[in-house]
Amino acid sequence: MHYLGVDVGSVSVKFALIDEKKNVVDTLYMRNHGVIPTVKKGLADFQAQLSNGAKVSGVGVTGSGAGFSKVLIGADVHKTEILAHAIGTLHFVPKVSVIFEIGGEDSKVIFLRDGIITGFEMNRICSGGAGAFLDSLAGRLDIPISEVGRLALHRENEVNIASRCTVFATTDAIHKLNTGYKLEDVLMGVCNGLVRNYLAMLYRKVSPPPYTFQGATSKNVALKHALEQQLGAEVIVPPHAPCLGAIGAAILALENPPQQTQFKGFELAKFDYHISSFVCPDCENHCEITQIMQSGEPIASNGSRCGKLNF
Repeated sequence: MHYLGVDVGSVSVKFALIDEKKNVVDTLYMRNHGVIPTVKKGLADFQAQLSNGAKVSGVGVTGSGAGFSKVLIGADVHKTEILAHAIGTLHFVPKVSVIFEIGGEDSKVIFLRDGIITGFEMNRICSGGAGAFLDSLAGRLDIPISEVGRLALHRENEVNIASRCTVFATTDAIHKLNTGYKLEDVLMGVCNGLVRNYLAMLYRKVSPPPYTFQGATSKNVALKHALEQQLGAEVIVPPHAPCLGAIGAAILALENPPQQTQFKGFELAKFDYHISSFVCPDCENHCEITQIMQSGEPIASNGSRCGKLNF
């Protein structure tokens, strides 16, 4: 038996498959180009990665796009990203005290004690402490995002970058380069500034280690270095760090097994799905309702403030 986890975020979609002993069979990380096409392509690609045609006994979903993806995939369990990330991390680092997760457009800090979540902080408004800023800057400088961390660790001088706002930070970084600062120095300054802003916004309750760092940004060695320097402690990057939310969702599906899974199968790419929207005229709220249509019939709907059109 196998269990599938899917974490649908604003920038990326992550897939994870585990066996009945919670061993990770495979993971997949991909950019989010819209929930429907990305999930369909992801399941098709994921199936191609699996050599033995795994039988799925349960599916868990999480993330900001989990509501639609639950119906789209036929998931059995839908849990918050806080819980999914905590469960995924605890599987690899059972004594973790604080989870640092810097996402593409939102970031979070999760506090734990003895394996129990005691609190969390999330940032969904400002991207000053999120990874999309680095992605954007790398694109503007024509540098592969995968090279930013390696280059930054070769810095020779400390450069202070205005990091409170991504617009000002980008302007300041370009200004520093135009005045003669080395690229490596500026990139490290940007990484330091991003971490400084992230901690100032979210890490208000200081807790002792062990600390973990996860999400796709954890592959950036300069961000890990900056985080360790500013915390004054080692930070662990767990296995499968970019996909821990999906792994947590898969574990939750295993621990809450359905009598019979609703999973629609890896052949989801063959299904005819599209998005339809309209403004509800029933009251002064004028809610914009979004629906997933399958073969011309709505199978999921959200956006209704009163809830009567959500299903």
